[in-house]
Amino acid sequence: IDDRYVFREFLGVGCEGSTALYQDTYLGKTVVIKRYKNVQRNQLSNSMIEIFQGQAHDWPPEIPAMLLFGNVNDAIPENPTGSDTGHLGFLPVLDYFLVNRDRNRKTSPKWHLVSPYISNGTLKNLARRIYEEQLSEDQGLRTLDASLRPVFNNLLARVSTLHDKGYCHNDIKPSNILAHSLTDWILGDLGNVRQIHHPFYATNLWKKKNQWSDCRANDIRRALKTYLWVLRAGTTNKQMFDEAFYAESEPWSRMYWNFIR
Repeated sequence: IDDRYVFREFLGVGCEGSTALYQDTYLGKTVVIKRYKNVQRNQLSNSMIEIFQGQAHDWPPEIPAMLLFGNVNDAIPENPTGSDTGHLGFLPVLDYFLVNRDRNRKTSPKWHLVSPYISNGTLKNLARRIYEEQLSEDQGLRTLDASLRPVFNNLLARVSTLHDKGYCHNDIKPSNILAHSLTDWILGDLGNVRQIHHPFYATNLWKKKNQWSDCRANDIRRALKTYLWVLRAGTTNKQMFDEAFYAESEPWSRMYWNFIR
């Protein structure tokens, strides 16, 4: 890995693995590399097993999901994160490979996934910037909603793309949506993608988390809650937001309650 990717900064660790920033010496760009734990649950095809010389027989679902939805073009454009690149609001895969760091022990090699680095962060970072801007010039919730609603509609279109292909995201939340800019959101973290009729949705493990059995409706509900979270986090008057939310007195609050009912 060090022949091409030079370590720069550790980002964090999650249930699937760890992420860090690297410098891609071939492209001259900063990239994110995710190193997976042993969480593979998707079987590799025979041809893929041959390509990796039998080192692995399965891989994390996030890699094939990102290849399916992010890499709609054969070539990666100069700016692979904008909505005008043909990637339909999903992160493309720049590279993926197996690495065995422990040469003295017979351990399984780990999958690694390389994707572009979005320096502006997630919707959590965006909401913080919106809030700071509202402190200097509070435009009000209606104006904020009017400016962000088209972006939210684009996000729903990304979710519909998943559903049309027969899959659900299952983990839509502010930290899993990257904000390339105020008006360009990218649906990330496809590690929990499953088929629409997967038996997992009938298990207690799924239901006890207050998830709906219809994963498509559940994705939309989570997207709505994410959007309202951005509005609330970005406004300077949280009390006004809460009152309008429960009173259903604004278009954004009625949009949520009409769907929930």
